[in-house]
Amino acid sequence: MGSSACDRRRVLQTAYLRTTYVISADGRDFKVSVGRSAVALDRWLAENRWHCWAFIGACNPSARLLSGRVNRLRHRALVTLLAAQGRDWFPALAVPAGGSWPSEPSVFVPGMAILEASRIARRFGQNALIFGRRSQAPRLLWCKPP
Repeated sequence: MGSSACDRRRVLQTAYLRTTYVISADGRDFKVSVGRSAVALDRWLAENRWHCWAFIGACNPSARLLSGRVNRLRHRALVTLLAAQGRDWFPALAVPAGGSWPSEPSVFVPGMAILEASRIARRFGQNALIFGRRSQAPRLLWCKPP
């Protein structure tokens, strides 16, 4: 990876790590950050017998800002794919720090394995996704080079 690619990846990584990932499930909002324990979410996952999860978006592929209309269509396609697979999913929102980038509608998919999550994120042109296991801090997973 060249130095400009390394610089871009570092900038993106910083942005992803500073983002708050908000999950709306069963009338509750859970705020998650990469690398930080999510005690309330872990409790909810245990109550529902889920062991792992993925936070995936379809908006702004490869960190290229698209129009609101195009992003809504991409998000709808992601939701349609999950519904066709018969997956449980919950609405979510990626809220970047500092307001320099718009919040992005996303999905929280409990019970999704890491390989399937990566495959779907790559299908929608995403650089990365957030993956978690119950009782472990969520982590950032790169899907492709930025």
